[in-house]
Amino acid sequence: MILWTSGTGFSFPTKLPPTKLITNKEIIKVYIDSLFMRLHPTGNFNAYQHFYGHWYVPKGSKDSVFADGHPNDYAHKLISDEILKNIKEREDSSE
Repeated sequence: MILWTSGTGFSFPTKLPPTKLITNKEIIKVYIDSLFMRLHPTGNFNAYQHFYGHWYVPKGSKDSVFADGHPNDYAHKLISDEILKNIKEREDSSE
C-alpha cells in the first residue's frame, strides 16, 4: 500500500495522525508538500500555487489567472516520480 499526502499545501511537512495504518512500516508514505518545497523553496504561497496549481489565460487577456489549486501536470509528474522512487527503494532494501 502507498499512502501519499499533499498535507497543508504550503511549506509545512505533513503531519499524519499516529494511527496503526500510518505507523505501519509496510506502508510506503510519500510526503508531497515536503518534496514540492524542497524543489521550489519559495516561502511564498502565490509562488507555490504558480508552480503546482492550474492557470489559464482568459480570452482577450495577457495575464494568467489562477484556476484551481489541485496539482497540475508538472506536480502530477513529480508525485508519480516520487511514488516510483519510494517503491524502488523499498524493493532494493528488501533484497
